Amino acid sequence: MGPDSAALGVVAPAAAALPAAPPPAKKQKTQRGRGRGKPKKDAWARQPKRGAEARAAKAKHAEVDDRVCFLTKDKAPQVSASADKLTLTGSTAGGGGYRMARANRGAKAGAWYWEVTIAEDRPADAHYRVGWATRKAALQAPAGYDRWSFAYRDVAGAAVHASRRVDGYGAPFGPGDVVGCLLVFGDEREEDPLDLKPPDDSEMPPGGGGTPEGNYVKFFLNGADQGVAFQKIPPGTYAPVVSIYRSGQATANFGPEFKFPLPDVAEGLRDVERAARPVSDLIVKPPPPPPEGEAPP
Repeated sequence: MGPDSAALGVVAPAAAALPAAPPPAKKQKTQRGRGRGKPKKDAWARQPKRGAEARAAKAKHAEVDDRVCFLTKDKAPQVSASADKLTLTGSTAGGGGYRMARANRGAKAGAWYWEVTIAEDRPADAHYRVGWATRKAALQAPAGYDRWSFAYRDVAGAAVHASRRVDGYGAPFGPGDVVGCLLVFGDEREEDPLDLKPPDDSEMPPGGGGTPEGNYVKFFLNGADQGVAFQKIPPGTYAPVVSIYRSGQATANFGPEFKFPLPDVAEGLRDVERAARPVSDLIVKPPPPPPEGEAPP
């Protein structure tokens, strides 16, 4: 068609329209990182366990609490316990400072006794404090650190309470020694659960001698009476405690059989001391079943 075609009324055919380009394909999403390729859990499966299911799961992991021992909840995590939960071993982790374990039973009346044996094959820098404490005592500290615990220290045979120390209370102790711990409640006062900071009138008698007053604690070393360490102890529920510095190790004996039974080892004990019961008796045992054919009372 020539240049004069428009003038002659001839219309040129329209150019053919190009087909629209298809939209870019979307990239498929892929799972990245942890769990790639794993199917998502059902939302219901992520719900917390309730009722009987929760109780069953808790019971599966619960520690047996049918005898006096050191349970996980009653000790600093840096202190490990043996399978029978009677032997405690310290650690050098975090600087290896003093850490404490407390028995799962305590007493608030009567007279009570237990023993602890210091391991022989431990490093020379291991140290110990043993004694009695309430549940308010700090586990991330040595026995005797606060007002809630009363301790006998291996170094210098010191008596320690509320971070006050009296060296030479008794003889120093170390590897292979057996320390006996006696607690006697000598008055009838009861702890006031609403009083968060009751008065502490406890005393450390000079030289561990004299007639004890009120509630008091004595210690024994390989059967030898070290005298009264503390007297006028505030009322409360006191449990056996062991504190270990660095990688020391100690084994508790809550009875009923002791290496140094009180009636056999020391002269001059008071009747109430000789009659002290083993801490193992703090577990209340169920009565025996009635003979076959008889109805229970």
